[in-house]
Amino acid sequence: MFSAIIGLLIVALYLVAKTIDTLSTKLPYVSGLLVVFFLLYAFPGLKDIIPGESKTSIFAIIAIVEILLVFFIHNEQTSGPIIVFSSMFFIAVAMIIASSGLEIASWQKAIFVTIIYLIATFAVISSNVDSLIESRQRERNLVASIMVSIINAATVGMNVFIVFECIWAKYIKFHSSEGFYKVFDNGGLVIIAGAMIVTIAVSLIRDRRQELLY
Repeated sequence: MFSAIIGLLIVALYLVAKTIDTLSTKLPYVSGLLVVFFLLYAFPGLKDIIPGESKTSIFAIIAIVEILLVFFIHNEQTSGPIIVFSSMFFIAVAMIIASSGLEIASWQKAIFVTIIYLIATFAVISSNVDSLIESRQRERNLVASIMVSIINAATVGMNVFIVFECIWAKYIKFHSSEGFYKVFDNGGLVIIAGAMIVTIAVSLIRDRRQELLY
């Protein structure tokens, strides 16, 4: 009995270690699997891209998505931004699920949850960037700059969405009328859109200025 408990404990510790390692160094590829899941949910017809071979079709889609991730992660033009975006995508999905049962009755708790979220997000993304990033030795071309600016905007949009809609909206909804909550909700969407537009502009300007420096 004791040996069985020790064995289970070892297995549990191993699984925890592997989970931490995956979250720290391979999160973009896990996000790729989530993207495949959403694609199959949104477009069921994708299961039949190879007629009569639904399992093969699913494996083909997984392979395509993961190969694209490998390409963009190991491409110096897009490496950093795609790692940050794909890691943020996983974190956003996890936060949306976790916040569905979250109740925030005080502003102190809202601040605490926000701080913990931001620290954890920074730590996870930084770890994945350090493990996977390809150093950029030359300026980005225009196509890569446009793509990266959109990726950066999406990353910022997800982050602001989590803070506004998954954390502070819970507090506002708990304490305010439905009318004020709707105003806050709409205002949050405006702020998200504004943050994304500003991010696109800043990313493009920064890349073009760096091009002049090379």
